[in-house]
Amino acid sequence: MKRLLACLLWLCLAPTADAIEGRRAGLRPCHVEGLAEEVLCGSVDVPERRTGPAGTRIRLAVAVLPATTRARADDPVFLLAGGPGQGARLLAGPAARAFRALRRSRDLVLVDVRGTGGSGALSFSPGADELGDLLGGGVGNADRLAAERDRLLADPAPYDTEAIVADLEDVRSALGCRRVNLWGGSYGTRVAQLWARRHPDAIRSVVLDGAAPLAMPLPLFMARDAETALDGLLTRCERDAACAAKHASFRRDLASVLARFSNGPISVALRDPRNGVPRPALLTRTGFVAGLRAALYVPRHAALVPLVVAAAARDDYGPLAALLSEGAAWSVETMALGMTLSVLCTEDVPRLDPPRIARETAGTFVGTAMAEAWREACEVWPRGAPPRGFDEHVVVPVPALILSGGRDPVTPPIRGDEMAGSFSPATHVVVPEAGHGSSFLGCVPRLIAGFIERGTGEGLDAACVKSIPAVPVALGPEGGRL
Repeated sequence: MKRLLACLLWLCLAPTADAIEGRRAGLRPCHVEGLAEEVLCGSVDVPERRTGPAGTRIRLAVAVLPATTRARADDPVFLLAGGPGQGARLLAGPAARAFRALRRSRDLVLVDVRGTGGSGALSFSPGADELGDLLGGGVGNADRLAAERDRLLADPAPYDTEAIVADLEDVRSALGCRRVNLWGGSYGTRVAQLWARRHPDAIRSVVLDGAAPLAMPLPLFMARDAETALDGLLTRCERDAACAAKHASFRRDLASVLARFSNGPISVALRDPRNGVPRPALLTRTGFVAGLRAALYVPRHAALVPLVVAAAARDDYGPLAALLSEGAAWSVETMALGMTLSVLCTEDVPRLDPPRIARETAGTFVGTAMAEAWREACEVWPRGAPPRGFDEHVVVPVPALILSGGRDPVTPPIRGDEMAGSFSPATHVVVPEAGHGSSFLGCVPRLIAGFIERGTGEGLDAACVKSIPAVPVALGPEGGRL
């Protein structure tokens, strides 16, 4: 308890006026989901609208995992979650386990940014038929989106990355921190890039896992990057005799299933993977390709894709339903879809147009379906002011460690290369067998701790990432080898 009280007073700096300012966050001992140990929790109030007259305020939920030794640095690490729509406090358990070395000398600060978690989450009400919604694909029809929009207690328009960065600056100030380090995952890398661009003097270093550069309209390259990930999976399979023989018909099977949607959705019969009860369902092309694409995020799910396609070719959609339910469980429970829409409809979708979508999706199994689904959803959802300078190339003088998964279907290494050009100096490490996210794998936590401790990637030996093993492509329900 004495240690916790000391952390309360010494969160970021020595006991000066700045430390007294740190107590404005109201930190107190608490427990957070997924973590047995006692940590610190508090909140910071921020204005919902950053321009115009004062109005509604948002209470941001903050958790701090104190450093575990007395050799404590005064520059904590802010963890920025993905989505958009995920609250960072849900990372407490995984981060505490993976970042033990990092935490020896630095506090970890987790903020549920506006519209997520405990900070006024813009969450949708649970659907009556979750599996049916997944099989139907898309974000939701216009009536459903309008109903969810009207049900919210907040105006979704001012919920975007610019506002998040301004909020996080308020949290940094409330905690009395002069400079901080950033770790961002997926969409969190976009927040980190903008924070470093807007306030470079406040940022000591950044770690970006699954880089989503500001200049990249998020839905545009989904189809092309997923195709590249699928090609890589099949190439690995073709190099192994048993796998090549088992899945020799994959391309034909996939084309056969996709052809069934030429006249629209198809009626299917399957067993609900959650309770085993037989049920009819309506499967759309968007639902089918979105399920395959989502599976590619996680190597152990990607390994099942050839089996799922082969089953679908035999009119057995049970494996697809199981994969959809498994892959969607975390997003349905932890993502605030209204926040996802608010960000994408303000920052990304306005940069799309049909010719560009057609050009970037040509020849892919996903096609235009997902980009068009987001465009249609944004016709209903409120949007904020267009972002300032997202498409401009700006180099921030902050050291960056950029991590890319070699099997990532949404932020592949090419996006990491783009992000590296926006920081100086920058070190880009590709983890060959990782999917979307590699920070918690093998030796990567140690690399992160070393980078933040030194504040530079100079001398960083990342050869160990090559020893992180691949997940075998499944040859049957019992697994397989590759």
